[in-house]
Amino acid sequence: MNEAIIELIKLGGGAAMLVGLVAWLGKILIEKIAQRDTERFIQRLQHEHEQALERFRSEASVSAAEHEIRYRNVFERQALVMARVYKLLEESHQGLRRLFAMIEYEGDPTKEDRFKQFHKSFQEFYRYYRGRKLFLPGPLSQRIDYLSQEVWKEARQFWRCHSREAKGQPSGQDDYWEKAEERLRDEFVPLLEKIESDFRKLLGIQATVETSPPVSRELPQPHSS
Repeated sequence: MNEAIIELIKLGGGAAMLVGLVAWLGKILIEKIAQRDTERFIQRLQHEHEQALERFRSEASVSAAEHEIRYRNVFERQALVMARVYKLLEESHQGLRRLFAMIEYEGDPTKEDRFKQFHKSFQEFYRYYRGRKLFLPGPLSQRIDYLSQEVWKEARQFWRCHSREAKGQPSGQDDYWEKAEERLRDEFVPLLEKIESDFRKLLGIQATVETSPPVSRELPQPHSS
């Protein structure tokens, strides 16, 4: 290349040719420098992009893990609340059955004792439920609210009538006992079963009604001696 440049100078024989040559060499040098800088710049951008992408993936992974942990913790807490609410509700329901039972045997608790037992179990349920109501879906909470309000109302009405009758006074409602049992059977039991079904759905438990015999909610009667 040097020989070609010298030959051009000889042929041109002038300063103008030398100036042009210098300009040409300068242009080539600038282009090479610019190309090298551009490649270096592109490499740096690509490296920074890969680093940013890796940071994003790492942060997204951490965020997803934190969300999963929070969701799992909430679900576990919700499951514990549902299990406890249902247990206390079922105990209160059984106490109501004992209170309304017409057949009594020697040695059985008195009606007053049965009402006290029901009242205790109902209050335990209601205090627990009211403090954790936000863990349950709205429609389910509404059903539990209705059932608890009506159960308490019916139990108090029954106890007032029975107390008057026990004192030899008019009960105020001749068929109060039959109506209480009828409402228990036709309204409260189906509603409690609906609530149980809602709990199962929320917990992801599939009902096995087709393959399993239904569980009776009737209280076992003691055998006569």
